[in-house]
Amino acid sequence: MSSSSEEIDPTELQREEEQRRREYENKMREAKEKRARREAEREKKRVVAEAHKKAEEEACAKAEEEARKKAEEDEAKKKAEEEGRKQRQSETVEKQTKTTTIRPMDPEPGMSMAGSTRSSEWVPGFLTPCEWCVRRKLACPGVRPPSKGKACHFCTQSHMSCREPGVRGSSKGSGKRTPIDLTSPRGGKDRKRRRQKSPDYRERKSDEEEVDAGAEEREDALGALVEAISGFMEQCREEWKAAAEYRENMTLELTGSESCCRRW
Repeated sequence: MSSSSEEIDPTELQREEEQRRREYENKMREAKEKRARREAEREKKRVVAEAHKKAEEEACAKAEEEARKKAEEDEAKKKAEEEGRKQRQSETVEKQTKTTTIRPMDPEPGMSMAGSTRSSEWVPGFLTPCEWCVRRKLACPGVRPPSKGKACHFCTQSHMSCREPGVRGSSKGSGKRTPIDLTSPRGGKDRKRRRQKSPDYRERKSDEEEVDAGAEEREDALGALVEAISGFMEQCREEWKAAAEYRENMTLELTGSESCCRRW
């Protein structure tokens, strides 16, 4: 019996083992390099994200700081304007008090005093407005050049007496105080008479007359509108009637011609 055996060269085995070892080392090195690159990319992305986040936070902080500064500036500006307005008002009031003289009146219980306490030096103007301009919150124009009296232009146009604020009206022709007993019938009549002669009563009456005039104008306009609508409706009726007659005549003519055609 014969047997054959193959002998393995140790050098060849060593070479194959060395080749497998080198391949394994190469794969491990490549894997390590890939891992390092991925870590580097992640670190780069993290650094960029942190930079963006920091930039956004700085921008938000800057915007908040600017908004706060602007709000403070607006508040300071409003405060300064308010202080300036109050100062101008106080200066105007001070000027008016300097140019106005008011004599206090102490009426007795149940008595109303009607007297003149107007300052002889007072003249209506922008800085010294009259009582009616103050009530209506208007800028008092003062006395216009054509007028030689001491009434402002508004009171002259409204036919009212121009009075100094805080000063009682004077009686006709004298500055004597006339006591009115409100409890007596005569005093009630005097009070009613003076109320009717007062500018308030005349102004109220003129307002009522203006309202009545406005109502009459509205009634006239409404009447004219009704007349115009009535005329238009009448015209439409006439046109409808003419159209109906024309249609009826045309129908009769057409039916007559058709009957003639049938006979022939």
